[in-house]
This record gives sequence, structure tokens and C-alpha cells, in this order.
Amino acid sequence: MRLAETSEFSDDCTILITGATGNLGSNLARHLSKSNHRLILLDQIPHPNLPVHTANLSTPGRWMDLFRDVDVVVHLAGTAKLNSSPEAYKRENIDCTANVLSACRKHDVRRIVFGSSLRVMGGYRKSGKRIVETLKSYPEGLFGQSKSTCETMLADFPDVIALRLGWCPRQNVREAVLGAPERLREMWLSDNDFLQAVELSIAADNQGFMPLNITSNVANNHYPLKQARKILGYKPQDRLNKTQILLFKVTHAFSGRARGAR
Repeated sequence: MRLAETSEFSDDCTILITGATGNLGSNLARHLSKSNHRLILLDQIPHPNLPVHTANLSTPGRWMDLFRDVDVVVHLAGTAKLNSSPEAYKRENIDCTANVLSACRKHDVRRIVFGSSLRVMGGYRKSGKRIVETLKSYPEGLFGQSKSTCETMLADFPDVIALRLGWCPRQNVREAVLGAPERLREMWLSDNDFLQAVELSIAADNQGFMPLNITSNVANNHYPLKQARKILGYKPQDRLNKTQILLFKVTHAFSGRARGAR
């Protein structure tokens, strides 16, 4: 992938990734390590193969000095568990984001790319509406509420791209995704498309605060990608079409009946 020709940032800028030990953060760190960017990796736990600075981001501290001379912060730290307690969401998502935002302001970071979630708008899912970014926030569950609160905090920063990410599982292969519940499958985001969205976000022109739906090319997707295509030039490379889903269902049903007949 190439950075956009009109990028405000050079292809050797300094990028700090929070949550760098997690599933998405470590994938991104490995990907960007092949570029000319200078990377600073930050997480509360170390990584066996990546040079991660360790700190508890929910508490202000000396880790904030790492933001000095940083051009772009990709903020992926926090919990994505859907069954966490209100206290955990406040500590790991809201307090963490507030401190990252404070560090960005203190050290004049130019851009924040925030790993938000489609669950910020998940309350619309059963309405039949196309869930576009211009609708008012309608969070689904405590996790969605925590991400919505983070977006509200970040909205006053001069340059934020809030990527409302779909479902990006650890075992992110098509066969496993096809077998997932429809609710997750329709929000699927492949690793490659996630990396593309972040890299394009690093390169994009300043739009102020810009929330964007990000999924792969999935049939029956409630979350249009028109805005991401327009703002970022996002072109999802991985797809789940109706034929693939139907064939999986038929094959799965047939194999189930065959096992039952034994």
C-alpha cells in the first residue's frame, strides 16, 4: 500500500501506537515496521517480539513523555470485551483515552487515529436504516457506550479520524468467519483491510473530527462504506458475498445430516 500523493504527512513520520501488544496493534506494528516510519509502541504488557514500552495508560505518568515529537498517534489501547464491568470500561477505555488525549495536547501531536467501533451505532441495527456516520450516536451495550464517550472527548481535537471498526477476530480467516453468527459476520473486517484503513488514515487530509465505518466488503452490510471510500480512498480487498455464505450454509447443513445418519 502507498500513502496518498496529497498526504499532509511524509512517509517517514513518527507514529506512536497504543495497544501495541494486542491483536490489532501488533498486526499494525509489524506491518508499519516495513515502512520508513519511526515507530513508538506502547502497551501495559510487553510483547515477546516487539520493542514495546510498558505503562498503565489509565493513570497519567512518565509514559506521556513518549508523545514528544510524535506526528500521529494510532490509539488502539483499551478493552474490546463485550462482557466487562462498567468500572473496567471506564478505566481501560475512557480514562485511557482521556490520558492519551492529554498527552497529545501537551506534545502537539498533529493527528489521532482512533480505534472506535461500529457498536457506537449498534442501536440502529434493528431499525432497518442504513447506518451512516451522520446519524446521531446510538450505542449498543456498555462497550459501545464507552467508545461513544471516547469519540465525544476526541471531537474537540483538531485532527481525528475515528475508525468505527467492524469485527476483526484473532482467527481472521474466511472459513472461520463464514461459520460465525450473522451479527458478527455482517461486520467482518479482515486484517488486510484493517491495515489499509489505518495506513490511509495516516495519509489523509485533515477533516477535523471524522468518524468512518470500516468493514470488509460483506453482503448485507448495514454500515455503508461510502464515506471511507470518499475521504480515505478506502477499497476493501476482502469480501464475503451471498454465494459464499449460501454455499457454506448448505455444506454445513449437509455435513451435519451426514454425521447424524452414521
